[in-house]
Amino acid sequence: MKKIILFVGVLILFIVGCVPQEAVICPECKECLDCEENTFGQIALIDAQIYQSGVNELDTDEFFWEFWIMNYGEFEATNIKVKCDVVDEEGNELISKVEDIGNLASQSVEFRGIYISMTQKFKNLDEDLLIVPICFVDECDNCDILYKRIPDLVESYEGI
Repeated sequence: MKKIILFVGVLILFIVGCVPQEAVICPECKECLDCEENTFGQIALIDAQIYQSGVNELDTDEFFWEFWIMNYGEFEATNIKVKCDVVDEEGNELISKVEDIGNLASQSVEFRGIYISMTQKFKNLDEDLLIVPICFVDECDNCDILYKRIPDLVESYEGI
């Protein structure tokens, strides 16, 4: 029993001593880093999730995507670019557009839309063809893109 109490006490001291108020654990080296001395951890965590897409009823030559862009991080994300695609069931890109979103404050969400003129090829698609609209963060400065942490999503998004 004394060994367990001693072990728990040492563990608590290690945790308290290792992680000061403003420190993070580096995932590569597993060591504590003081944020004032290191910039590790001073990046945003960004994701985009499609809300809806379709043909604009007021201008049938136009296709749109609406999506949420979210910053889960503690720091502002800058120079965000979101890419939206429509792919067929085989993964072939039918239409695509990259939109410059700009900056997004820490721990915030923004609702955006992207509009594109449809190509003749896209307009003439078979109505029975399954199409899949997707939107994702293509690039940004000082941020970590959430989907790149999930191997299946990397394959899905970057395989297009």
